[in-house]
Amino acid sequence: MSGFDIRRARSGLGLWLAALGSLAGSSPAAGELNVGDPAPPLKVARWYRGDPVDFEQGKGQHIYVIDFFSYVCPYSKQTIPYLNQLHQRYKDRGVVFLGLSDMGPEWMEMYFEIMGDKMSYRVGEDARRETTQTYLGGVGAPGIPYTFVVEQQGRIAWHGYPDQQIEKVLELLLAGTYELDKVAERVRKAKELWKNLEQQISLARWNDALALLEQLQALSPHPVLYHALKFQCLDAKGDRVGAEAAGLEMVRFTEEPESLNDMAWDLLTEESQKGQFTPVALAAAEKANKLTEGKNWQILDTLALAKFESGAIAEAVELQRRAVELMEKDAGKDAPDVRQRLRRFIDAQKKPPEP
Repeated sequence: MSGFDIRRARSGLGLWLAALGSLAGSSPAAGELNVGDPAPPLKVARWYRGDPVDFEQGKGQHIYVIDFFSYVCPYSKQTIPYLNQLHQRYKDRGVVFLGLSDMGPEWMEMYFEIMGDKMSYRVGEDARRETTQTYLGGVGAPGIPYTFVVEQQGRIAWHGYPDQQIEKVLELLLAGTYELDKVAERVRKAKELWKNLEQQISLARWNDALALLEQLQALSPHPVLYHALKFQCLDAKGDRVGAEAAGLEMVRFTEEPESLNDMAWDLLTEESQKGQFTPVALAAAEKANKLTEGKNWQILDTLALAKFESGAIAEAVELQRRAVELMEKDAGKDAPDVRQRLRRFIDAQKKPPEP
């Protein structure tokens, strides 16, 4: 039994409650910021692209989508093209997209060059991180990228990880059917459930914790995070069969290859998980490899290890060889442990089978 990692559960809840429009968690130093509250003014040192944003001036005319991103965050590079697609789709319907970062001019220019035409909306610099602290600190966000939607009257309508939920919120706001008060109430209830869930987890009352998970899922369905938390609770409870089933469902609903790869690697290498959920790790690595069309050497490296741990040594050798080949073509990249694993797999392949 590997035990319950509450830190991972908390970051998972951040994405789950994004579907509701808010985050639970400890009260941030900057003060609590909730769905339905007036959006705080943006304190932006300079605007690199587009005009400054003033919520008061835009009242009754615009919806704002504010994304906090960073040069060093790989997930920002994945989500910005999606946000740019939304920008192109909604820009003529009164929706203003903007990105905020604390990166200086040199870093920002490099970032614009990397993103190219995948980032064509307004971008500003939060040099002193005042706006970042007010917004992300105000909701207890687990990290970036993180996005807020401000409705036509200047109130926070939604916030969370930038995914397809944004489109649903925008369509409802544009149609005038977004029930902000009801959303805010659901968020309040979700926070209460989460607080209770943390208490049950701290007391190792796994059955009660699982019951609360069902209530959270009923309040706002989010299959990936529901099964992720269920996996951790069942594992901590000692229900290996149930945990494996939840883990496989988590894989089935996850579509981000990097997330799948991280999941598989952790299950294969962390001492608390190693060897216990190899079928889940294999399923995650295989799906990640399929999504990247076998072109990502880091994912191939994970898949090779999953195959090896599953007993498919010949497949592991071929996959690891491909991982090394792609790594060598990746300018400036050389991970000695990737080569070491290839030698390890080859040695195992040469070893005669035990009688």
